[in-house]
Amino acid sequence: MGENRFTGTLHFFPLISSYKTEVDYIILSEAINQNLVDVTEVDEQGSVSEIRVENRHSTMVFIIDGEELVGAKQNRVINTSILISTKTESLIPVSCVERGRWDYEGRSFKTDKRILSYWLRSEKEVR
Repeated sequence: MGENRFTGTLHFFPLISSYKTEVDYIILSEAINQNLVDVTEVDEQGSVSEIRVENRHSTMVFIIDGEELVGAKQNRVINTSILISTKTESLIPVSCVERGRWDYEGRSFKTDKRILSYWLRSEKEVR
């Protein structure tokens, strides 16, 4: 492992190691396209700040902060990166990115393969 470096009060620590591990996962957009997950409103009424992800597959699903999902009652953006365990159901924190619509546009969310920019993700965290 490399030596730590610093400048003033800022310290840098290399994250390089000879230790090997394999984490088997698939990203959300691939899981949706392969029909391995269901991404829906939490219930029939929905919730602006949460969605439901059901991973039906034997591989974990990695959801990336800032990933945009379209459909259901309103388009949303994921609020945090999260790894969903195999064959589980989870509620995921999201933010609205579509003003005015609260009507079903299909029962499930789809991916548009768009991710919020770093600047917008940091602005979202401030609020």
